[in-house]
Amino acid sequence: MLVPFVCPVCRGALRASPQALRCSRCGPSPVLAGVPVLVPEPATYCATHRDALLAALAEVDAADSSTRNTLDAFARAVPSSAPALFGDDWTPEEREGAPPPPFVDGPAAALVEQLAALEEESSPRRWLLERVPRSGLVVEVGCGAGLLTAQLCAPERQVVATDLSLRAVLLATRRAKGSVGAVVDAHALPFKQAAAVVCENVVDLLERPAAFFESARRVTKRLLVSTVEPSLGSGAGDVVVALAEAAGFRLVDAADGLPWLRRNSARFVELYGASAYQFE
Repeated sequence: MLVPFVCPVCRGALRASPQALRCSRCGPSPVLAGVPVLVPEPATYCATHRDALLAALAEVDAADSSTRNTLDAFARAVPSSAPALFGDDWTPEEREGAPPPPFVDGPAAALVEQLAALEEESSPRRWLLERVPRSGLVVEVGCGAGLLTAQLCAPERQVVATDLSLRAVLLATRRAKGSVGAVVDAHALPFKQAAAVVCENVVDLLERPAAFFESARRVTKRLLVSTVEPSLGSGAGDVVVALAEAAGFRLVDAADGLPWLRRNSARFVELYGASAYQFE
């Protein structure tokens, strides 16, 4: 699958070289286990997350000497970076693609099952999927464990699963056969053009959501977003719509109060009322 990646900084063309993609103006970005790391400061990314990246590569038996050498070559360029881990947020069942655990027997079990049935009919994920174009390049921002990625894949679509976590991208692309993965910063999407950008329950976690909307506008004419916090933590109404419109998008469709159920264990269930939007 040929994906039209561009430089995340200058949006210039990229040339493939061994273990890297290279921008003639901004320099190289590493490719780790077949996954390009297309963030604005790839050396800082590799130095900061070196241990987490090695662990993610080892999980899929891809921490070979060539890949380690590539990672270390970038990491050595920024020796003073403080190490950091990723906050991968998924349950064991989400990670393994297994059914969620049944709720502990008792009066609440029937209620949980009713909520699960309601979510199946009206979840934010289903709402988004119904509005994804049938064909073309579809970029998923914040793929996590790849549950949405697998459902996005279709014969006439090119699906690119992106996340700031290499572990998430590796997991998502292995779950969603036929998809392509890339490590990206949501504030600087490295794509020339896409039929749609899909962002499920991620925008409220971004440091600079306005930059995400501006970046998405350069990439696509159709943006599909869901969030459990439309005010983006501000408490000032629907900030999602305001930021999207400021970036040049127009709100085409929206829904509120869509049930998102997370079964963390047999005794711990989270229920959120999500908002979902289609912008063009």
